[in-house]
Amino acid sequence: MKFNLGSIIKFTISLALGLGLVWFLNSKITAEQRIQIIEGLKNIQPWLLVVSILLAALACVIRAFRWKMLLAPMGYQPRNSTLISSIFIMYLGNLIFPRLGEILRCSVLLKEEDVPLDKGIGTMITERLVDVFGLGIYFVLALLFEYDRFFEIYSKYNAMKGESSYLIPILLLVTMFLGAILIWRVSKLRQFILEKIHGVLEGLKSILKLKSPILFILYSLAIYFIYFISTYILFLAFSETTPLSLGCGLVVLIAGTLGVGLTQGGIGAYQVLVTWTLELYGISTTTAQTYSWAAWILPTTALVIFGLISWIFLLKRSHGKIN
Repeated sequence: MKFNLGSIIKFTISLALGLGLVWFLNSKITAEQRIQIIEGLKNIQPWLLVVSILLAALACVIRAFRWKMLLAPMGYQPRNSTLISSIFIMYLGNLIFPRLGEILRCSVLLKEEDVPLDKGIGTMITERLVDVFGLGIYFVLALLFEYDRFFEIYSKYNAMKGESSYLIPILLLVTMFLGAILIWRVSKLRQFILEKIHGVLEGLKSILKLKSPILFILYSLAIYFIYFISTYILFLAFSETTPLSLGCGLVVLIAGTLGVGLTQGGIGAYQVLVTWTLELYGISTTTAQTYSWAAWILPTTALVIFGLISWIFLLKRSHGKIN
């Protein structure tokens, strides 16, 4: 697997920022608070652990079924087991390196189901665009019901991005531009590139040929609802957060989503933004940090476990040990 300079720089900056934020969080709590946070994590009720893990897995399964709907108009009917495994592997890969998961996800479909890489990428991009639209709905709801707190968190998010947020896109654009010029000048590759672009565009247009648009919308709504309920249900783990409103759950979800996009795997940024959000609602720093770590560790652990299981499953199947 080769990575361009822009990806390596982005990974380095993202990881450094994440570790720096973890240090920042740690420096703001006392030894006594640290012990309380660890004890709070240990005392989370087992049923909440199970529900959190199952919800994380369920969202991935539904995402796989939704992806299958985008592939169907182009004549591809990959096995459900392959699609589900590829989704879990995607999340595992993204924890290791930015966008590695998306590459692995489409590569699995190419190897296991003979779905061309370009068409897999096209449908994946379509799915991501739909998710951006879904997140936009949450943003609108937050603006309507939690206007003041939402903008306070969003302003802190922009402050955390800092100057590095301008450097990364510039470096990526320069790298892509120079690479495009170099490839285009090699005439033998020109037709190949044009064919791949056509395949990606075909994948993008697959959403216009869905056999059941209503089912696709229902799958999408189910995914967004699972993300929300996973955030809200964990309020029940702590007496101080149990009375919090649905609106608070909505803002916490958005804060966490912004954090995941800011650093590698969301480490550090997720905890900072979620902690700040809960503090705005009057939650103590100790409880807020305990919640933020629990809300990050549980789904992340689940995705790592299911990702590794999926990888082993595909390896065994490729060697004929599983049908």
